[in-house]
Amino acid sequence: MSTAPPIASSPLTLLGGNRTFLAIWTAFLASSLAGSMQDTATVWQMTSLRSDSPILVSLMQTASSLPFFLLALPAGALADVVDRRRLLLVGQIWRTLIALILTACAFLNLVDPYLLLTVTFAMSLGATFTMPAWQAAFPEVVSPHDVPPAMYLCGVVTNIARGLGPALAGLLLGLFAPRSVYTANAAMMLSGLGLFLLWQRGPRPQALPSERLVGAMKAAVRYVAHAPAVDAILSRNVVFVIFTSAPMSLFPVVARSQLHLDGLDFGISMTLLGLGAVLVSVFLLPRICSRCSIDQVVGVSAAVAALASAAISLLRSPLSFNAALFVLGAASSTALASLNLGAQLSVPDWVRGRTSSVYLFLVQGAFALGALTWGYAATRWGVSTILLVAAAGFVATAALGFVQPLPQLARMNLSASHHWPAFHLVTTLRPDDGPVLVQIDYEISPEAATEFRQVMQSVRTIRLRDGGMRWVLLDDLNQPGHYRESFLVESWSEHLRQMERSTLDDAEIEERARNLQVDGRAPQVHHFLVTAPPGSGVLKPLD
Repeated sequence: MSTAPPIASSPLTLLGGNRTFLAIWTAFLASSLAGSMQDTATVWQMTSLRSDSPILVSLMQTASSLPFFLLALPAGALADVVDRRRLLLVGQIWRTLIALILTACAFLNLVDPYLLLTVTFAMSLGATFTMPAWQAAFPEVVSPHDVPPAMYLCGVVTNIARGLGPALAGLLLGLFAPRSVYTANAAMMLSGLGLFLLWQRGPRPQALPSERLVGAMKAAVRYVAHAPAVDAILSRNVVFVIFTSAPMSLFPVVARSQLHLDGLDFGISMTLLGLGAVLVSVFLLPRICSRCSIDQVVGVSAAVAALASAAISLLRSPLSFNAALFVLGAASSTALASLNLGAQLSVPDWVRGRTSSVYLFLVQGAFALGALTWGYAATRWGVSTILLVAAAGFVATAALGFVQPLPQLARMNLSASHHWPAFHLVTTLRPDDGPVLVQIDYEISPEAATEFRQVMQSVRTIRLRDGGMRWVLLDDLNQPGHYRESFLVESWSEHLRQMERSTLDDAEIEERARNLQVDGRAPQVHHFLVTAPPGSGVLKPLD
């Protein structure tokens, strides 16, 4: 089963025993809670201003998701390249300023639909550059065996914000006006900024020069392209999110146009949507993920979400509407939190921020495009019809576990192995010298040739994932049993990083190839500096 690693310590114990983690987690919670409050108030105010336009209401979800789609990759690269604390500080200041601007516009009666879309986009822009850094920072301040509960708590923040944020916003909307929500939002952002300043990140010594932004982005794309475990999790995320975006973006239209809910009732509905997510995340999700496969969790959640989406479409009482939202929040958050946990635990530390950015890029892109598509479709065929189509899509996703099973996370060991043999070069190379060609010679008996070729396909994936641009396996025609593995790396420093990126799982695969050597001899490793003239095509990938 593709279960997550068992949780070594309770999430609540981690909060109480690690002050640095508590400060960062609380700052993240305050920031997320403020963002949830603003989302609730802006969506409600948009429906008040333009309840006759489903597509304009749906564009609020698009404005929230579009920055992730456009800029998540460079944001994730920055999270792994620059000082994470500084990046988070800049992002938090930006979001605080946006919150203050919206508050001022509300008191000056300057709020219109286009301002709401602009502010939503700007706030999401700040979140785009902070979210990958948040997710990469949590494992940094805890011990390795506390990483799973830390990542659970990271997911819990989102669900608490979804539950408590709408409740607070709905209460303020019912008693006062949207400006009161915006004021509270700005206060929460300021408090989150103050809490975050309690984290004093120490220096991070590096043996190699820092990666450049473009190089770090290329490394992220290369890693995801050649990591089957990550590919499976991300593709399942995208499919589930596409159908989740329909009820998530269209239920405000149902609440406003068909049920005629006021601000307080709408806040209660949003609260119940998030409350289902909170209850599952805090009390059930760690136990569920430790006992059930992620395929099982996502499959059951998709089936339940299908029932909730159909109920929102067909039932017309506020009570049934709220019950369906509660179930939808619980089901969707269970599936997405499980898939997010899988995405975090299926990658090593060096690429976690960048992988988070790819995850956000795909998921938020699916939310943005899905919400826009469903909103446009709803204007032509009706909201109820589209919600039923989404319900059918949820049912289809429940069967994907049989077609594309997810990886067995509990069996993965992604700790650095440092297993590459030491070598000494006569020539002195600078970090940017390259490309570098690495060749490894093997002597394999005819009886082991078939098994060797099969193992080398896994080795190929490792080389290309960790830095290689071109990989081939050569069979010597003049010397039977002599094989040469050859791969190209962009620069000498990138090859050194490639060696540092190797995991214990990688070492086990490479050990299988070495064990097939005749007489157990170690393979011979050779390094070459490519001196081909410009335009020769030597840098063209061949994989």
